[in-house]
Amino acid sequence: NSALIVEQDLEMENGYVQVVNGVLSPSNKLLSELIEAHKEFSLFSKAILLTGIDTLVLSAYELDPDYDGTLEGPQLGSEATRAPYPKEKKQRFTVLVEPNTLFAQNGINSIEELTAFAEKWYGTEAQGEYNNPKNALHQFILYHIIDRQLLYSSSTGPGGFIMENYENEGYNSRVNLDQNFDTKEYYETMLPYTMIKVTKPYTNSKLKQEIVINYAQEMGTTVNNPDMAKHLNVIVEKASVTKEKYEDLKDFEQGALNGIIHTIDRILVYDETEMAGNVLNERIRMDFSAIFPEFTNNGVRWDLSHANELVTFIPNDYCKYLVVNDGATELFYYRPHATYAGSWANFQGDEFIVEGKYDFKYRLPHVPEGNYEIRFGYPRGYYRGICQFYVDGKIAGIPVDLRWQTSERADELVGWFDESNMSEEEIRENDKSMRNRGFMKGPASIVLGDNATMRDSQQAIRRIVGTFRLDRGDHWLRF
Repeated sequence: NSALIVEQDLEMENGYVQVVNGVLSPSNKLLSELIEAHKEFSLFSKAILLTGIDTLVLSAYELDPDYDGTLEGPQLGSEATRAPYPKEKKQRFTVLVEPNTLFAQNGINSIEELTAFAEKWYGTEAQGEYNNPKNALHQFILYHIIDRQLLYSSSTGPGGFIMENYENEGYNSRVNLDQNFDTKEYYETMLPYTMIKVTKPYTNSKLKQEIVINYAQEMGTTVNNPDMAKHLNVIVEKASVTKEKYEDLKDFEQGALNGIIHTIDRILVYDETEMAGNVLNERIRMDFSAIFPEFTNNGVRWDLSHANELVTFIPNDYCKYLVVNDGATELFYYRPHATYAGSWANFQGDEFIVEGKYDFKYRLPHVPEGNYEIRFGYPRGYYRGICQFYVDGKIAGIPVDLRWQTSERADELVGWFDESNMSEEEIRENDKSMRNRGFMKGPASIVLGDNATMRDSQQAIRRIVGTFRLDRGDHWLRF
């Protein structure tokens, strides 16, 4: 934010030099300190300090002082070298901040008025007890904090809100993420049992170039609660927009020691009825590596700086929501690489690979309470094994043979069919027959190249694990 590149791409023997016209000074402030340093964030900062969230949450950074990022794990399959450990084990955050100007436009000019606004949405329990997690102002601030550092775009480094403009090892997100569909990610916030939906709404011409928080159904034109209309479709502002828009943020510094700040253009609130009945009332299709903040926070997911290290070994105790029950389980993350019709069918081009005599489980994201059909997507192939699923410790169905190839006999077992010359009615009947076997085709919204989608691919299969009641609390899926 303080220096321009004046000469670029000066090639040297072992890399490139970028010449800048000012000294770069990385911030050593924690997020709460950096927010406090900006006058335009003074009201939001007061709320952070009043609730104690600066020490309860935003002071975290060093998770394990003894973590050694130079270690190497085992080899993945036939790879020639051993896979390195993740280089760090840090905790980072994203804070979505309303500037004072935005609060003022909504009649909020003091901490008392902000508290009253929060109580309208989160209730009056623990009124005045700002350190209490049930306090309205406390909940209001927690919903603005995500437990991972999200850059504006994946093209600026690892861990963007949305994968966009990403190219690596033959993978191209502009080709593989069909822009006839909205691109989505889902993240839990620090307010327990709540999520935000992040959307790049390609189907909405007005918002097509924006990153939008809690983009509503019907392109945002309908709401269950009319009062929520002003608090949906919240745009995350680029740093350049923030600097131009606010007089006191011309020197906006958004990168802290333990995370990043983004300004937003509307006041962000959580309403259970609206989220369950509108924003999240849809297929919640999550990539496995989006579930774990550690992947994003420590340069594992979507990192282009590891050009010669496509594979990272994930130690058994690395992720808090990923538990290994058998020490022989070996976990690997494989960065995005070429995916095309006829090859591995990988959403976002990356893979989570498990080898050995595996037994592991992971915690499902905290979705709104309700009945859900849980589906597990995978590319079938002879490298696989036979897997038993469990949900919350209980067996879910019979063991599934993941090895079935794309042969005529395998298609018969799974129910896969070529629909190219079928009528809509015939396709529906065959889909129903496939579901009766416990399987579905891959989704049509993911392109594998050559305009072929996962639905066209014989390899991309979804196993229906079952229908389950997901109440408030932790739910675990075991393999």
